Amino acid sequence: MFGYDLDGDVDDEFLAAEKFVAHAMQLISMFDKALSMIGEDGLLIDEQIKELGAKHVNYGVQAEMFPIVSE
Repeated sequence: MFGYDLDGDVDDEFLAAEKFVAHAMQLISMFDKALSMIGEDGLLIDEQIKELGAKHVNYGVQAEMFPIVSE
């Protein structure tokens, strides 16, 4: 994931890596966009979220990667 070993440590070097920081900024931007799409009824734009999920499946994202991203 992001060119890093999934079994590697999430240390200061990992968190400071340019590639990781760029992806983290894209992730935060995506959350910002998703939150801005919440309508008055509180529902997200469902289709765009599903399309984004499908793209990430094609990128090879796996469920076991989620804890690393959240950390």
